[in-house]
Amino acid sequence: VVVCAPDPTALFDALAPALLEAGIACALKGPVPFGGTLLGRALKAVRSLQAGEGPWRHAATDFAYSALSGIAPFEAQRLNAQWRGDRLFEAAQAAEQLRSLSRTFALFEALLRHADVAALDALAQAIAEGGLVPAQARAREQTAIQALRRLLESAEKLGASPELGVMAEALWVSVSVEAPAAQKAGK
Repeated sequence: VVVCAPDPTALFDALAPALLEAGIACALKGPVPFGGTLLGRALKAVRSLQAGEGPWRHAATDFAYSALSGIAPFEAQRLNAQWRGDRLFEAAQAAEQLRSLSRTFALFEALLRHADVAALDALAQAIAEGGLVPAQARAREQTAIQALRRLLESAEKLGASPELGVMAEALWVSVSVEAPAAQKAGK
């Protein structure tokens, strides 16, 4: 069965766990905007928070709830309530909290500030290790890492200093993720 949707990534993420559990293999194939990946959303959230673009509370909350933040959902909820409940709370304070609670926040900052390939490598390692990203999304996120790496390498070859956040928004990631069905007991 082929299913088309306006946001195939979101549909895949919503349906894949239940399909796999039911013993049905599924796949996601085709181009996905970089911003449609967990990596892209997290990078955009950190960039928006750093730049003070738009409402910083939305960006900080989006990062806190991201699988790539590594922050437990109850902790993300607590942070969200704190940020929205205290009008005197500032973006810099929220960034400091995220830096102390998330093992990846500083990596995103380094990536945005210096186009740091070592930070990209560390993010790739965190995704590959598991625990942060659901199994059905790991291959997609590794593909997003590769697309970002190619962007950085191209900028280096050209001797350009990339505004990574802006350039990443124009990226498309060619995704081909196949999730084999789990073997049901007794079959």
